[in-house]
Amino acid sequence: PDAGATKIHRNDFDLELPQGWKVDTDASDYNADSNFMLFSPKSTSVQFIIYPKTQEPKKIVEDALKNIDGIQITTLSRSSLSEWCGHKGVGMYLKGKIVDSFPGGIKVFCFTSPNHNVLVIETSFSDDLKDTQTDINTIGQHFKMSN
Repeated sequence: PDAGATKIHRNDFDLELPQGWKVDTDASDYNADSNFMLFSPKSTSVQFIIYPKTQEPKKIVEDALKNIDGIQITTLSRSSLSEWCGHKGVGMYLKGKIVDSFPGGIKVFCFTSPNHNVLVIETSFSDDLKDTQTDINTIGQHFKMSN
């Protein structure tokens, strides 16, 4: 583990939080076991939503995009994703202006474990990305579902 990193263990997953990152426990939809957002010391965030494995990952991504594209980001370009931090799955990378103002991007990605679908929504501002990309990779690579 990285110096200063915090390990989080839940029934269904393990996660490593880089130094300075925080879990948003004040969010109205916060659930430590299935819906939580991580914030960098700057403005980057990574949200994990863990679903029972009942829907196709592609459908989960399409549904999430309906609440993001045009609402949270004015998309100038989009590209398909088949991997996020070593996890194989399906997703979309939207680049444009976040909240109509700030250059950045939002990755919406879903991968599976034996019993769950995991939706990841990574929001990063262009100015922050160079400082947070290593941390995002650490979060993704150390996120492990236990079932």
